[in-house]
Amino acid sequence: MFIGAVSNEADFTDQASDFFPAVLSVLILSVILASVTGLISALTTRRGFAVGAILISLWVSSAFVSAVQAIADFNRMDGLSQFVGLLSPFSLADGIQSGLLGGTASFFGAPEGIGMILLYVVTSIALVLGSLLLLIRSYRRKAK
Repeated sequence: MFIGAVSNEADFTDQASDFFPAVLSVLILSVILASVTGLISALTTRRGFAVGAILISLWVSSAFVSAVQAIADFNRMDGLSQFVGLLSPFSLADGIQSGLLGGTASFFGAPEGIGMILLYVVTSIALVLGSLLLLIRSYRRKAK
């Protein structure tokens, strides 16, 4: 759509201001999911178990976060709703893209304020680095 809009003489800056933050959001989500799923698959013994464990862990974390955020939003507990968003890779990426990149949040309880947005960013970085360190540790054990 970006190439089509630009080739039809649409304003490049208008199109780029929407396109590049979207690409960055997808990149953030991809890095978070790749690190978490890579660790889960490295810790399982069989490929079939790895696929099942990945699907279950992502589904359960997303369902739990969505349910708690909806309940917290209904009861006007915004702080709880924002903190629970730290427990799912999808809400982490969504919180970063809505907080830093100006996107629209698709979850209840998008982070508000610079402190909460920084907490989402730091949690995401810690999750990615922690997963990669544990993945390397797992492969070192298997190499011995």
